[in-house]
Amino acid sequence: MKISAVFAVGVAGCGLVLDPAQPVAEDAGLVADARMDADARMDADAPNDGGVGLPPLACGEVDDETVAFYGMDDAEGVEVLADTAGDHPAAFINGAFVRAIDGPCGPSFDLGNADRRAATIMDDPAFHLTRGSVDLLVRPRPGGVACRTLLSRDAAGDGEGHLSIVENPEGRIGFRLQSGVLGVDQWTFSEPLDPSCYHFVALNFGDGAAELYVDGVRQPLGNAVTGCFFVSANPHCIDCTGGIDGNENPWVIGGGTWSTTEGGLENPSTGELRIDGYYRGLLDEIRISRERRDYEGYLPMGAGCP
Repeated sequence: MKISAVFAVGVAGCGLVLDPAQPVAEDAGLVADARMDADARMDADAPNDGGVGLPPLACGEVDDETVAFYGMDDAEGVEVLADTAGDHPAAFINGAFVRAIDGPCGPSFDLGNADRRAATIMDDPAFHLTRGSVDLLVRPRPGGVACRTLLSRDAAGDGEGHLSIVENPEGRIGFRLQSGVLGVDQWTFSEPLDPSCYHFVALNFGDGAAELYVDGVRQPLGNAVTGCFFVSANPHCIDCTGGIDGNENPWVIGGGTWSTTEGGLENPSTGELRIDGYYRGLLDEIRISRERRDYEGYLPMGAGCP
């Protein structure tokens, strides 16, 4: 799987200074992943951490629990990105299109050095998930002065199940998931990512505490960093276990929607399209599932750094 995206800090139009994408060698397949059969079942005896979860999937693979999947293999130059697991096409905005850069699972979505590229997925009841997971591949570009968004299903103000997966100016991957308790969120950040490599990013949510994994390593919740507005705005919620049900906002690949109207993509003040924190790196293999998955120790071949 491949992915990359950016999330900005609520300040529209912040300039980013980014290096051009570095060439990436092709590398298909997966590292052998030995796991006991029991690991493929939900662990009903561990409700606090959401259970073990289903196994992760290989490049381009979907299963019965995959709600939507966006690979980039046949997408160069198209205006709409197909969902190969369901019927939730992603429409490119601002003249965006897939520019192919080869990665571990084939072509990646290159969001450009200065282009404001993104793709939107309209809301659907299939996305109203009490529990589930998101995973993708990302290769960041160094530089930048703001929080940038990989994937967002968010809106202005406090709301049930608002979700954003972001990268801060230091290259740390993080997420914010709002709960029904107003003014508190689940969030955390990883260590800075090496921009010369692809990284596997995954998030479990609902029916237990959220879990952020980067290259198969679970990140401790509540790890605060600078550069993303929600860390200073809302404290980390220790007891929150909610999913993204109750959220009727569109998804945005490669842009943030924390300043938009609830249920839309408009600026609440002007009614015009409003997306913040456009990403500038590489994204691929974006998967949304209706079940949590066991990402511990899992790394697709070609992801992570030697």
